[in-house]
Amino acid sequence: MKPVDLVRKLRRDAAYEPAALDRGKELLMAAIRAGVVGHSMVEFGDSVIGIGTQGAHGAFSPKTAGTASHYISVYIDDIDAHYQRALAAGAQIASAPHAHRTDYRAYEALDLEGHRWRFVQWLREVPIH
Repeated sequence: MKPVDLVRKLRRDAAYEPAALDRGKELLMAAIRAGVVGHSMVEFGDSVIGIGTQGAHGAFSPKTAGTASHYISVYIDDIDAHYQRALAAGAQIASAPHAHRTDYRAYEALDLEGHRWRFVQWLREVPIH
């Protein structure tokens, strides 16, 4: 089954049974590791993030380039629970949860290509400009 078809099936199945995601995750990760996924769209609520492979649009991964040039921030509700799940899943942690002033707490992890992911929990409501 193509990765895109697997993702569609997992989305349909997860709508009825959330545990379906756990069962299908290993199949999808195996397809990704095999290099058959060139581009994907990640949906979360009403938002969509496009993720492409190295070389697409002149992009190189930090692993290949030898340095990270950016990070991706993901805002979450419970940083401690998220951090514990990341640890349990074997994530490569770049920095443990820590406070930034009184505004938020964050931690950072690296994906398989060295991209830096920053997970943030607001500690108080901050106006958006």
